[in-house]
Amino acid sequence: MYKEVEGSYDDTYGDVKGGGAEGKEEEKGEPEAGEEKVGGEVGEEVVFQSHLEALIAFCGGDRFQASLEAFKRKHVRGNVWRCMAESKDPEKEEQPLEFTDVFREYTELIESALEKFAGVHGIEAHELYYQARDAMDGSFTILFEEHEHKWFVELLLEWMDYDYFVKMMLDATRALCY
Repeated sequence: MYKEVEGSYDDTYGDVKGGGAEGKEEEKGEPEAGEEKVGGEVGEEVVFQSHLEALIAFCGGDRFQASLEAFKRKHVRGNVWRCMAESKDPEKEEQPLEFTDVFREYTELIESALEKFAGVHGIEAHELYYQARDAMDGSFTILFEEHEHKWFVELLLEWMDYDYFVKMMLDATRALCY
């Protein structure tokens, strides 16, 4: 469970700076039956100051991480990945066309998980976009400091990058097959 706060977010829970409805807070309901409870002890209410914090907890959760690991295990068993992993310089090797199909499946996995997260918590895509943009721009941070969630937005962008995907799969192949 998290608390949605309109406006721009501060480092303290529920503290609103400018914009929105002057501190108006709206409680979101519990996840639906069968959904993963994110963070905290059993029975403890977990409150996030922003949608990005809730998304960080979701992406670090067991269910999401298990789906990524299952995807890697499913695909790294093929000879194509093994041949690339054994190469001295896989970045310079010509990559088989089937990599793009696997990448498409991977991006669909990530996108569907993010859409499911947003749907369960009643978050609109533009809300996540604005918070991600603010994190990347360093909005609402002290001068010369980086936004505390910039690393996560950069990670989300990497997850959708083909070169990062190939490196991740080659690392998984080396870890699982050798």
